[in-house]
Amino acid sequence: ASHNFLGQTFLPLFLILLLLGSGCLLGCTIRQEPIDKDRSVLTLPPSDLNETDKWLYDHFTAPYNVTIKYRWDQSELPNAKNLTPPHVEKVVPMADLLRKCWFEPYQAVSSITVVRQYAPKTIVFVGSPHLNEDGTQTLGVAEGGNKVVLYEVNEYAPTEGYIRVVMKIMHHEFGHILHQNVLYPVELRNVTPSGYTGEWFNFSMNEALNLGFISQYARKNTDEDFCEMLSHLLALPTEDYDRLLDQASTSGRARLREKESIIASYFDTSWNMNFERLRATTQSAVSGFIYQNR
Repeated sequence: ASHNFLGQTFLPLFLILLLLGSGCLLGCTIRQEPIDKDRSVLTLPPSDLNETDKWLYDHFTAPYNVTIKYRWDQSELPNAKNLTPPHVEKVVPMADLLRKCWFEPYQAVSSITVVRQYAPKTIVFVGSPHLNEDGTQTLGVAEGGNKVVLYEVNEYAPTEGYIRVVMKIMHHEFGHILHQNVLYPVELRNVTPSGYTGEWFNFSMNEALNLGFISQYARKNTDEDFCEMLSHLLALPTEDYDRLLDQASTSGRARLREKESIIASYFDTSWNMNFERLRATTQSAVSGFIYQNR
């Protein structure tokens, strides 16, 4: 699954959220591949690991069975793209952001066993942006529930705008992993059945909200609707999310609240996670991370 920004002008991530107000416009296409939840990536760390490798092993590979790859490996990336590896000094700060604001909140409301089982086995860091010929920018890619590629790591900065954009990407991608394992309730499809369109990019944010969609891209299909709702609920402060809904028509706002309720019930019944607790824990983690790094 890939996240794309609309538009011809490409800006550092920490500016994009401020410019868009409600968050980023994202694009995603699921690659339906078998999800090997039980495959282990654990290996004994070689004695010649550098300090970055050791930190990643201690904080990701050992506890979560996750490998973070930051050394250049073209086989992990699309061909014919002018991409560059991340600056080494950006790797641990970015990984620490993912650990504290994505992994640990899920662990707090479920268990480390659940996180180990369903987290992507590999996270690939790319330093540069991924620009597309159609004028969009891919920010993240999820493949078969086993790998996530995160672009533009060199722009890492511990600012609120940047952090919330990254969290929005990661929550969106993890949403795909969750619904590939346990599908969301069919009722979600029935809230706004006539609003989905393959030409979502030709319609405004205001039109999306009035129809009951949290973003333009949510109109592409129900999977993206689910993941966009989830990422907005978890990545945006509650007051910002509520202000976004205030821009919708009365009927659009009612449909969005109905989708919220369906998603909360899905987490409670399918994953044994209290969604309101997950939301509060995630937002607290982001606030704490921003405070600690300012």
